Amino acid sequence: MLSTETLRCDPRNYSVPILDVLKDSDDQEISYMVMPFLRLTNRPEFEIVEDVINLIDQILKMFPQGFHPVKTGFLLDAKTPARPLARSQVSVKHYHVGYGISIYIPPHVHPKLALGIDGRDRDVPELSAFAPYDPFKMAIFIIGNMFKRIFLDEFTNVGFLLRLHESMTQRDPARRPDSQEASKEWQVVRSSLWQVHRKWRLRSRRYWLHNPYYDVDSFCNISTSLTTEFLGWGT
Repeated sequence: MLSTETLRCDPRNYSVPILDVLKDSDDQEISYMVMPFLRLTNRPEFEIVEDVINLIDQILKMFPQGFHPVKTGFLLDAKTPARPLARSQVSVKHYHVGYGISIYIPPHVHPKLALGIDGRDRDVPELSAFAPYDPFKMAIFIIGNMFKRIFLDEFTNVGFLLRLHESMTQRDPARRPDSQEASKEWQVVRSSLWQVHRKWRLRSRRYWLHNPYYDVDSFCNISTSLTTEFLGWGT
Protein backbone atom coordinates (compact mmCIF):
# COMPACT_ATOMS: atom_id res chain seq x y z
CA MET A 1 0.00 0.00 0.00
CA LEU A 2 2.72 2.46 0.97
CA SER A 3 4.95 1.35 -1.91
CA THR A 4 2.77 2.47 -4.80
CA GLU A 5 4.52 4.77 -7.27
CA THR A 6 2.55 7.76 -6.03
CA LEU A 7 3.26 7.21 -2.33
CA ARG A 8 6.91 6.24 -2.86
CA CYS A 9 7.50 9.66 -4.42
CA ASP A 10 5.86 11.43 -1.48
CA PRO A 11 8.65 13.02 0.63
CA ARG A 12 6.54 12.46 3.76
CA ASN A 13 6.60 8.68 3.29
CA TYR A 14 9.32 7.13 5.45
CA SER A 15 8.07 3.56 5.20
CA VAL A 16 10.67 1.16 3.84
CA PRO A 17 9.74 0.64 0.16
CA ILE A 18 8.90 -2.77 -1.29
CA LEU A 19 10.89 -2.88 -4.53
CA ASP A 20 9.53 -6.17 -5.86
CA VAL A 21 7.58 -9.29 -4.91
CA LEU A 22 8.90 -12.66 -6.09
CA LYS A 23 6.95 -15.91 -6.13
CA ASP A 24 8.64 -19.04 -4.83
CA SER A 25 9.40 -21.31 -7.79
CA ASP A 26 8.44 -24.44 -5.82
CA ASP A 27 5.55 -23.17 -3.73
CA GLN A 28 3.30 -20.54 -5.32
CA GLU A 29 1.73 -19.76 -1.95
CA ILE A 30 5.05 -18.31 -0.77
CA SER A 31 6.21 -14.85 -1.86
CA TYR A 32 9.39 -12.91 -1.10
CA MET A 33 9.45 -9.14 -0.69
CA VAL A 34 12.51 -7.29 -2.00
CA MET A 35 13.44 -4.25 0.10
CA PRO A 36 16.52 -2.01 0.36
CA PHE A 37 19.34 -3.33 2.54
CA LEU A 38 19.27 -1.16 5.65
CA ARG A 39 21.33 -0.61 8.78
CA LEU A 40 20.29 0.17 12.35
CA THR A 41 19.54 3.83 13.00
CA ASN A 42 22.58 4.31 15.25
CA ARG A 43 25.07 2.30 13.18
CA PRO A 44 27.39 4.09 12.40
CA GLU A 45 27.04 5.95 15.67
CA PHE A 46 25.89 9.54 15.86
CA GLU A 47 28.80 11.98 16.25
CA ILE A 48 27.50 15.52 16.73
CA VAL A 49 24.26 16.99 18.04
CA GLU A 50 23.27 17.92 14.48
CA ASP A 51 23.22 14.19 13.64
CA VAL A 52 20.52 13.67 16.23
CA ILE A 53 18.50 16.49 14.71
CA ASN A 54 18.94 15.40 11.10
CA LEU A 55 17.47 11.90 11.14
CA ILE A 56 16.25 12.19 7.59
CA ASP A 57 19.55 12.05 5.74
CA GLN A 58 20.38 9.34 3.21
CA ILE A 59 22.22 6.44 4.85
CA LEU A 60 22.93 4.55 1.63
CA LYS A 61 25.36 7.26 0.52
CA MET A 62 27.36 7.09 3.73
CA PHE A 63 29.60 4.22 2.59
CA PRO A 64 31.03 5.27 -0.82
CA GLN A 65 32.45 1.77 -1.40
CA GLY A 66 29.52 -0.13 0.04
CA PHE A 67 29.65 -2.54 2.99
CA HIS A 68 29.38 -6.27 3.60
CA PRO A 69 25.78 -7.55 4.16
CA VAL A 70 26.77 -9.67 7.18
CA LYS A 71 30.00 -8.13 8.50
CA THR A 72 28.68 -4.59 8.22
CA GLY A 73 31.88 -3.08 9.58
CA PHE A 74 33.78 -4.25 6.49
CA LEU A 75 33.75 -3.75 2.72
CA LEU A 76 32.32 -6.38 0.36
CA ASP A 77 35.53 -8.46 0.62
CA ALA A 78 34.72 -8.97 4.35
CA LYS A 79 38.36 -8.10 5.17
CA THR A 80 38.91 -4.40 4.55
CA PRO A 81 37.39 -2.11 7.22
CA ALA A 82 34.52 0.01 5.89
CA ARG A 83 35.23 3.57 6.91
CA PRO A 84 32.02 5.62 6.82
CA LEU A 85 31.93 9.29 6.04
CA ALA A 86 30.65 11.61 8.76
CA ARG A 87 26.86 11.86 8.81
CA SER A 88 27.19 15.62 8.31
CA GLN A 89 28.95 14.98 4.97
CA VAL A 90 26.19 12.91 3.41
CA SER A 91 22.42 12.56 3.38
CA VAL A 92 20.98 9.73 5.51
CA LYS A 93 17.33 8.72 5.31
CA HIS A 94 15.72 6.76 8.12
CA TYR A 95 12.88 4.35 7.34
CA HIS A 96 10.05 2.89 9.41
CA VAL A 97 10.34 -0.91 9.28
CA GLY A 98 8.75 -3.93 10.93
CA TYR A 99 5.21 -4.15 9.57
CA GLY A 100 4.86 -7.85 10.40
CA ILE A 101 2.29 -7.22 13.14
CA SER A 102 0.59 -4.22 11.53
CA ILE A 103 -3.16 -4.01 11.03
CA TYR A 104 -5.23 -2.23 8.41
CA ILE A 105 -7.93 0.15 9.65
CA PRO A 106 -10.21 1.39 6.84
CA PRO A 107 -10.52 5.20 6.64
CA HIS A 108 -14.25 5.13 7.45
CA VAL A 109 -13.85 3.14 10.68
CA HIS A 110 -14.04 5.19 13.90
CA PRO A 111 -12.72 5.05 16.52
CA LYS A 112 -9.50 3.56 15.20
CA LEU A 113 -8.51 0.96 17.78
CA ALA A 114 -6.28 -2.10 17.95
CA LEU A 115 -5.63 -5.18 20.06
CA GLY A 116 -2.38 -7.03 20.67
CA ILE A 117 0.59 -7.40 22.99
CA ASP A 118 3.32 -8.09 20.43
CA GLY A 119 6.10 -5.65 19.61
CA ARG A 120 9.75 -4.93 20.40
CA ASP A 121 9.02 -2.15 22.89
CA ARG A 122 7.70 -3.84 26.02
CA ASP A 123 7.33 -0.56 27.93
CA VAL A 124 4.08 0.52 26.23
CA PRO A 125 1.62 0.53 29.16
CA GLU A 126 -1.63 0.08 27.24
CA LEU A 127 -0.72 -3.07 25.26
CA SER A 128 -3.55 -5.57 25.75
CA ALA A 129 -5.06 -8.60 24.08
CA PHE A 130 -8.49 -7.72 25.49
CA ALA A 131 -8.86 -3.93 25.94
CA PRO A 132 -8.74 -1.97 22.64
CA TYR A 133 -6.27 0.93 22.49
CA ASP A 134 -5.32 3.76 20.14
CA PRO A 135 -2.45 2.44 17.94
CA PHE A 136 -1.41 5.96 16.95
CA LYS A 137 -0.91 7.08 20.55
CA MET A 138 0.98 3.82 21.07
CA ALA A 139 3.30 4.79 18.19
CA ILE A 140 3.88 8.19 19.84
CA PHE A 141 4.98 6.39 23.01
CA ILE A 142 7.37 4.12 21.09
CA ILE A 143 9.02 7.06 19.31
CA GLY A 144 9.37 9.00 22.55
CA ASN A 145 10.83 5.95 24.25
CA MET A 146 13.32 5.59 21.41
CA PHE A 147 14.54 9.14 22.12
CA LYS A 148 15.41 8.02 25.64
CA ARG A 149 16.97 4.68 24.72
CA ILE A 150 19.14 5.87 21.82
CA PHE A 151 19.91 9.45 22.82
CA LEU A 152 19.11 10.49 26.41
CA ASP A 153 20.52 7.30 27.93
CA GLU A 154 23.66 7.49 25.79
CA PHE A 155 24.63 11.18 25.67
CA THR A 156 24.75 14.04 28.17
CA ASN A 157 24.24 17.04 25.86
CA VAL A 158 20.88 16.13 24.34
CA GLY A 159 18.80 17.24 27.30
CA PHE A 160 16.67 19.30 24.92
CA LEU A 161 14.88 16.02 24.10
CA LEU A 162 13.83 15.34 27.69
CA ARG A 163 10.61 17.37 27.79
CA LEU A 164 9.47 15.98 24.44
CA HIS A 165 10.27 12.44 25.61
CA GLU A 166 8.28 12.94 28.81
CA SER A 167 5.33 14.36 26.87
CA MET A 168 5.26 11.48 24.40
CA THR A 169 5.63 8.70 26.99
CA GLN A 170 2.94 9.64 29.50
CA ARG A 171 1.20 6.54 30.85
CA ASP A 172 -2.24 7.88 29.95
CA PRO A 173 -2.48 7.76 26.13
CA ALA A 174 -5.06 10.56 26.17
CA ARG A 175 -2.46 12.92 27.64
CA ARG A 176 0.12 12.24 24.94
CA PRO A 177 0.34 14.58 21.94
CA ASP A 178 -0.81 13.35 18.56
CA SER A 179 1.67 13.39 15.67
CA GLN A 180 0.95 17.00 14.70
CA GLU A 181 1.22 18.24 18.29
CA ALA A 182 4.47 16.32 18.81
CA SER A 183 5.84 17.85 15.61
CA LYS A 184 4.97 21.35 16.83
CA GLU A 185 6.63 20.67 20.18
CA TRP A 186 9.75 19.50 18.37
CA GLN A 187 9.87 22.57 16.14
CA VAL A 188 9.82 24.80 19.24
CA VAL A 189 12.70 22.81 20.75
CA ARG A 190 14.64 22.74 17.50
CA SER A 191 14.36 26.50 16.97
CA SER A 192 15.83 27.13 20.43
CA LEU A 193 19.11 25.30 19.73
CA TRP A 194 22.17 27.45 19.10
CA GLN A 195 24.30 26.66 16.07
CA VAL A 196 27.32 25.96 18.31
CA HIS A 197 25.28 23.41 20.27
CA ARG A 198 24.22 21.70 17.05
CA LYS A 199 27.82 21.30 15.85
CA TRP A 200 29.18 20.09 19.19
CA ARG A 201 30.39 16.52 19.51
CA LEU A 202 27.99 14.22 21.35
CA ARG A 203 29.21 13.60 24.92
CA SER A 204 29.04 9.92 25.83
CA ARG A 205 27.79 8.75 29.23
CA ARG A 206 29.70 5.45 29.00
CA TYR A 207 32.99 6.67 27.56
CA TRP A 208 33.13 9.88 29.57
CA LEU A 209 36.94 9.91 29.64
CA HIS A 210 36.86 10.72 25.91
CA ASN A 211 34.66 13.77 26.38
CA PRO A 212 37.39 16.34 27.21
CA TYR A 213 39.24 15.40 24.01
CA TYR A 214 36.06 15.68 21.94
CA ASP A 215 35.20 19.00 23.59
CA VAL A 216 38.56 20.43 22.52
CA ASP A 217 38.10 18.95 19.04
CA SER A 218 34.61 20.47 18.77
CA PHE A 219 35.84 23.85 19.96
CA CYS A 220 38.66 23.89 17.39
CA ASN A 221 36.45 22.73 14.52
CA ILE A 222 33.67 25.19 15.29
CA SER A 223 36.12 28.06 15.81
CA THR A 224 37.79 27.32 12.49
CA SER A 225 34.44 27.08 10.73
CA LEU A 226 33.15 30.36 12.20
CA THR A 227 36.42 32.16 11.43
CA THR A 228 36.40 30.90 7.86
CA GLU A 229 32.79 31.95 7.42
CA PHE A 230 33.37 35.36 8.99
CA LEU A 231 36.43 36.14 6.88
CA GLY A 232 34.90 34.73 3.72
CA TRP A 233 37.65 32.18 3.16
CA GLY A 234 35.25 29.48 2.07
CA THR A 235 35.27 28.41 -1.54
